Amino acid sequence: MARGSLWDELGRDREQRRRSEVARLRAEAQIRKDDRRSTAGTRRGDAAHERAERDAEAVRRQTELDARLTALAGVLYVVVAFPIPTISDLRDLPPEVEPEPFDEEPPRWADFAPPEPGLLGRLGHNRAVAQARTRFDEEFAEFERRRAAAADRDRIRAAEARADHERRIDGLVAAAAGGDPDAVPELTAALLRTITPLRGLVRRGRAVHQSEAAELAVEVELPGTDVVPVEREWRHVVTRRTVAPVERKAAERAALYADVIGQVTLAVLAICFRAFPPGLVDAVTVNGHITATDPATGRPTHPCLVTVTAARSTFAELHLDNPELDARRCVAFLGAEISPHPYQLEAVQPFVDVDLLIRYRLVTAPQALAQIDHRTDLMDMDPHEFEKLVAALFRAKGYDAWHTQSSRDDGIDAVATKADPYVPTECLIQVKRVRSVVPPKDIQALMGAMREHPTATNGLLVTTSRFSDRTRQRARAQGIATMEGAELGLQIKEHLGRDVVNSAQARR
Repeated sequence: MARGSLWDELGRDREQRRRSEVARLRAEAQIRKDDRRSTAGTRRGDAAHERAERDAEAVRRQTELDARLTALAGVLYVVVAFPIPTISDLRDLPPEVEPEPFDEEPPRWADFAPPEPGLLGRLGHNRAVAQARTRFDEEFAEFERRRAAAADRDRIRAAEARADHERRIDGLVAAAAGGDPDAVPELTAALLRTITPLRGLVRRGRAVHQSEAAELAVEVELPGTDVVPVEREWRHVVTRRTVAPVERKAAERAALYADVIGQVTLAVLAICFRAFPPGLVDAVTVNGHITATDPATGRPTHPCLVTVTAARSTFAELHLDNPELDARRCVAFLGAEISPHPYQLEAVQPFVDVDLLIRYRLVTAPQALAQIDHRTDLMDMDPHEFEKLVAALFRAKGYDAWHTQSSRDDGIDAVATKADPYVPTECLIQVKRVRSVVPPKDIQALMGAMREHPTATNGLLVTTSRFSDRTRQRARAQGIATMEGAELGLQIKEHLGRDVVNSAQARR
């Protein structure tokens, strides 16, 4: 019995150890399982957190994109709502004067306070503190005087700048009323600088004022094509674990850019008509250029992407504050031309060449000068001699050209032809040696004369004066080329080597 009890006891002990080992193994397996679950849960939590962050990033970028597009779509509306100043109001808008830097730091008490005394120095410490306080107060008062003096200098500089600005604007306004051709362009530049919504969209520009015709030609630098976002939307791409853009189609970018161009053009027109009174500016031409690199040559290029001429009476009929107004259709209504492919830098021909007008003003004398120098005044020439001069100009340019006989010209003063096996040219030229602005009916008269000459391929209307905005628009619509007095004088000088004076272009 004793031996059996011993074996039984040993058996029970082995079984107990086996059960304990099994329990331990099960516990360890459960711990590993729990660890895996915990790790998986942590990973799932981390992944969910990362997904939430990417979702938030996509929303943030989309919100910024939507705000940018909304701002671009509302440029015109914001400018129209902006308090556009008149030229007289400019005197109350002086340029900001940056204060002179005052980098001096105020005195610090820590630099004056005496060190804490030991056990034996307490008696003299209060006296040292009082002396240090006196020095500190003196230094701080001197610092305040220097700071106040700097502020006074800034106020004086600002007052002087304001007074100079007011004198300059008053002088320019008076000069503009007196017909000074330089005054209105300077006022135009000052106006464009004051319109906050256009900052960044109209970078720079120049203008020419023709006081006798009350016309203002403005050339502005448009924003680049990068003003339109390439992204159409931002998405969280879960499979790639990233926030990626969806690109906008090229045609859509071009349409949005054309809309921005149209809005900026209308905004510049609105500013000019609002600022300048009738009689001083009755018609405004806006040419919008862009500075870029020609991808075909790598050279810098400056194409004109939009050109429009509008009369005050026509522009006054527009409701630019209507949110349903379409800028592109509006400038088309005004007879504008917008580049059909601005992203390819496809240029349009400006209605009015600002560079040409500036050059013309530098080489053309007023009527009084024509009376005292040796140059020929185009307005003093015999009409037939003037027509022969125009024919000679085209011969010098490589055409076969002749002056027509007055009894058989059907309203045509000269004909210029150029033989070409593929594209022969026969251009009918009509000349208007006048001082007044050429009306649209003369375009129709030239069109009628061309119908009587079925072999004619082109028509050209030449004048010593200028064309009205409607005349320019009708000429372009009918495919008729035009040459105004400014360009005529330059071309006679360039191709015929003759210095002429055009008193029809002189100030009245």
